[in-house]
Amino acid sequence: MNRSLTRFLILLQWVLSIASFAQLSEIESPEHVFLLLNVKNIGAQDIDAILTSETVFLNVMEVFELLHIKARPSVFADSISGFYIDENNSYLIDYPNRSVTLGSKVYPLSPQQFIRINSRLYLALEPWERIFGLETEFDFRSLSVDMTPDVDLPLIRQMQRQKLRKNLQYARTPQVDVHIPRNPSWLDGAFLDWSLANSVYKDKPSDQTLQAAVGAEIAGGDLELFTYQRSRSPSVSNQQRYRWRYVNNENPLLRQLYVGKLDIHTRTLIPRPMLGVHVTNSPSRYRHSFASVKLSDRTQPNWMVELYVNRVLVDFVKADASGYYEMNVPIGYGYTLVTLKFIGPWGEERSLERWIHIPYHFLPAGEWNYALTLARFMNPKEEPFYKLQTNIGLADWFTVGGGYEFSRMVPGGFAPFIDLSARIKDNIIISANKVDQVMESVNTSVSLSANTTLLGEFVRYNPAQKAIPTNNLQELKLSLFMPFNVGDYRSTMRLKYQRSMLPGYHINHWEWDISSYFWGANSHLSTFSYQTPGLDQYTVTRLELFFRTWRQFLLRPFYGYNWPKNQTLLYGISVERQFAHKGYFYLQMEKNRQNDALTAQVGIRYEFPYMLAGSGMSQFREQIVNTQFLRGSLGLDSKQKHVTYDHISSVGRAAITLSPFLDINANNIHDVNEPRVLGMDIELNGGRIEYCDADTLIRITGLEPYREYFLKVNTLGLENIAWKPRFTSMSVFTDPNAFKSVPLPVIVQAEIQGNVSIETLDGLKGKGGMTLYCRELGGDQLYQIKSDPYNGDIYYLGLKPGTFIVYPDPLQLKSLDLRSKPRYRIVRVRPSVEGEIIKGLNFVLDREPNWDEWLDRLQDEMEALNREIAEIETMSNDLFYAHKSDTLFQDLYNQALSLFMQRRYPEAHTLWQQILDEIPSHPLWVNCHYWIGECHHAQNAYRAAIDKFQTVLELNSTYKTDDALYMLGQCYFRIEQYKDSALYFKQLLDKHPTSEYIPNARHFLHAMQKNHQIW
Repeated sequence: MNRSLTRFLILLQWVLSIASFAQLSEIESPEHVFLLLNVKNIGAQDIDAILTSETVFLNVMEVFELLHIKARPSVFADSISGFYIDENNSYLIDYPNRSVTLGSKVYPLSPQQFIRINSRLYLALEPWERIFGLETEFDFRSLSVDMTPDVDLPLIRQMQRQKLRKNLQYARTPQVDVHIPRNPSWLDGAFLDWSLANSVYKDKPSDQTLQAAVGAEIAGGDLELFTYQRSRSPSVSNQQRYRWRYVNNENPLLRQLYVGKLDIHTRTLIPRPMLGVHVTNSPSRYRHSFASVKLSDRTQPNWMVELYVNRVLVDFVKADASGYYEMNVPIGYGYTLVTLKFIGPWGEERSLERWIHIPYHFLPAGEWNYALTLARFMNPKEEPFYKLQTNIGLADWFTVGGGYEFSRMVPGGFAPFIDLSARIKDNIIISANKVDQVMESVNTSVSLSANTTLLGEFVRYNPAQKAIPTNNLQELKLSLFMPFNVGDYRSTMRLKYQRSMLPGYHINHWEWDISSYFWGANSHLSTFSYQTPGLDQYTVTRLELFFRTWRQFLLRPFYGYNWPKNQTLLYGISVERQFAHKGYFYLQMEKNRQNDALTAQVGIRYEFPYMLAGSGMSQFREQIVNTQFLRGSLGLDSKQKHVTYDHISSVGRAAITLSPFLDINANNIHDVNEPRVLGMDIELNGGRIEYCDADTLIRITGLEPYREYFLKVNTLGLENIAWKPRFTSMSVFTDPNAFKSVPLPVIVQAEIQGNVSIETLDGLKGKGGMTLYCRELGGDQLYQIKSDPYNGDIYYLGLKPGTFIVYPDPLQLKSLDLRSKPRYRIVRVRPSVEGEIIKGLNFVLDREPNWDEWLDRLQDEMEALNREIAEIETMSNDLFYAHKSDTLFQDLYNQALSLFMQRRYPEAHTLWQQILDEIPSHPLWVNCHYWIGECHHAQNAYRAAIDKFQTVLELNSTYKTDDALYMLGQCYFRIEQYKDSALYFKQLLDKHPTSEYIPNARHFLHAMQKNHQIW
């Protein structure tokens, strides 16, 4: 680089620095700080910020890095660009022009909202909320900013999806702190799904439909009722559904019982519903998979497809822009009931599910299961139907089974069948099935590579059979799945061939699908061909393209071509776009040249928190239909007396209500005077988590019943470092169609501080590396503490209420030829809300002349101390308060603190004043004056608050002196008496140099010195 260019860049950097500091000087009392940015549902992190007396400025790059928003600074670091939430929603934070451009809208900013220091850009809080939808609240006292996104950030969606589908396989049960077992109930909970639709036609009567499903836990099982009503057709029994199911996976003889309308796999095609009983010893939960088969199909574009095996979520995949998806269906031990559920990009869920029969059935060696069905067809003749099936694992790779069906649709009534399943090596699976006098089949799955699979099926029907309505004599099906990935080009090919043999002729059916992704666009090319000897050949190719355009429009042009007739079959285009974060608009036009028909559709759909609503209009030739629909669900939490609303189906699911509370007395019971706790974060392998700040409860919905879920508790959001959940992990067995209530006790930990020193010629010197033990008297808690290697300080946070003995390790002392003065110290931890800090645990070490005598004496004293504590414990359950007034004080004090944390300041004030009037003596009596002052301060009554904080100083409180000094400085600052404010902040710095309020007090003093010329 030549010298001229180098000098120019240095000069430019110097000018920019001067400009930065010139602008900074225009902003009142700036200060460079690091504060805690806490983003709801994401986490917390210390970030770079600029603090003034009016507001705070956040470092743009660090905020976007925490939110995982793409951000790229310019060459001269005077602007930042990227996209926000969606790739088509670009933004530009432009410092030279004092503006932010988001999408097509430009937001001008004032000089007081934008700061640049060297290569860093800072935005004030107001633009974060107004432009980016990130609500912020700054706490000056704790130097923290709480950020609540009002938009659907990609990181939150990703975290929710990860939580929903985390730990799908359960080969091993993780270690947890506590197990919450299944708790059957005679009557509990109630879930309701509802759907209303209205269709208005141009030249015929309108049509209204109602669908409703109700689920509840009754007699330890789950009951589901479903009804479908349509105004243009009478109600029939086939449109009603009712079923009761009981599950006990621990019973080896009877694990599942179904009563009511049955939907089971049969060997003969039975079109009518059945009413009866089904019992089996096969468990409802999914058991570990050892192999898989390939499945592919099409659904709506960009929809999520969730795969459930025996009602347990095991896999998920997102369909491409053409709706094509494929996944590996795992084959587990036992009966495999496979269900597919389809979920739209905006939360809509298919009400109908696809049930898939897997022909491969394996059991571990020596295991046996059965399934028995006794039912009747729901037709006028009420014909009986019986089925018995049993299977046994002869080896891990070979299972044999069989049984029979009784139905009047089968000649002679009985249809015996036999099943064989074998696994050859790890990549070849074969099954053979035979139903006497009906059909026989062979299925095979061959994994050619990690992603290439070949499937084959051959079926031969008995020409005289009438149990399965088909004219085919034989069927041969072959499917090949093969991916192609070259650079940015990704493609999946599916080739299917089916040959159907009928009396006198056969039909060949070919399907060839290619789904590709290249340069941000999806394409789907499919060809269907039917060939029948002696008849015309029918071959059609359909091409669809999918790509996003300006303003996030998704375009889908499509074209169909008929090869034998050498003509265009159809063509059209659809347009889709999301709006207002939860809305969805679509428009489609299609021209069919074969029947000369034009079809048009237009509609909108919006996802409310409590329901899904939509309206649309379609036209086919002269017929016009206008349709509106509403769909939602309700859930009753009977224990908490609460009703939940959702737009996703809830019947047949389970839910959990977590109740975090402050367990002040550490008895694991939520007592009346113990407040609820905010800030708990939960990780769960499934469901949808809702944090209810109003009642501090955590509700998890959308869970599968009769299943074990594993929860992890994250405590980063708790407001007090002394608070710790008793259980950080747990397993919960869900109850069907009900909210399971799970308490989450949070214990208040005490903190102990002290020092270990040794006598030397120069006096006492800190002794590092010493081991001390803290043992609970009369309990089983034992903690190990190490003294600081540099100064010998000891510190431990984690003691629950109780009495403890703290002593240096006798073996370590003996090995070092030392003794301790004193030999031990007694620590009594009292129940509290804030957490007690116990100081002064000091031990002085010197040389010990007779160790055997010292150890014997220590053992005798410890035994005597244990006897003394045992006598005290038998005399009273309360180690700390001997009189009724002490217990009453603690109850009222904790209740007042709970009201204060709920921001119910007048009620808390009244209760603390009652304590002062009725209970004249207690160690925490002075604290009541302090908290009354806090109530006044929170309500901006600064003069009244000053009187109370002065009272705390006059009473010479040990615990609250530094708090009172800091609050006096704040009160005088608020009423603009800056000299008095500075006086109290100075006293805090001089008398309490280790107080937690020192950084904030220095900031106040610095601001007053600059702006009001104090000193």
